[in-house]
Amino acid sequence: LMVGVLALAIAGIFSLVLVISRTPQLIALVPWLGGLFEVALAIHVDLSVLVWFLAIAGMLWAWRRAARGGLPLAFADHAAWGCLFAGTLMIACAPLTGEWEVEKSNYIPVIRNLLFFIGLALVASGIAVAILQSIVSFRKEEVLSYEGERPEGPHGAVLYWGIWGSV
Repeated sequence: LMVGVLALAIAGIFSLVLVISRTPQLIALVPWLGGLFEVALAIHVDLSVLVWFLAIAGMLWAWRRAARGGLPLAFADHAAWGCLFAGTLMIACAPLTGEWEVEKSNYIPVIRNLLFFIGLALVASGIAVAILQSIVSFRKEEVLSYEGERPEGPHGAVLYWGIWGSV
């Protein structure tokens, strides 16, 4: 959750950069601001959509594992969190390298720069560790006896639909 909120906060900062880079009076004063629009858009979309949703999905997977009594592997939790955190920061710092060639695609725009790609790889690695830990923590009898029941407790419906919605 902390990484998701951090990603949203940084995406919010880049949304301000988007607005500033499209203000004609500021572009007239500082011409290089016009070139920031595509870069800020790519960072904003990646952090506010990709990292946010993956971080929340990872949180739901961990929450389900804990609710079902799955055994957590402490090193895996820390590794997943560390990869997501470092990847988020690398994506956010990618424009500082000066390489601003943006490849706009349908869902995940990328900046052609090594720091950005390393950041994306770290985010993917963190999510992969979270998924693998959730898969490993399933008890065999839980999988075999599943009859569609929802988890109990105050957050059962949110947890149930969040897990199945993220799959």
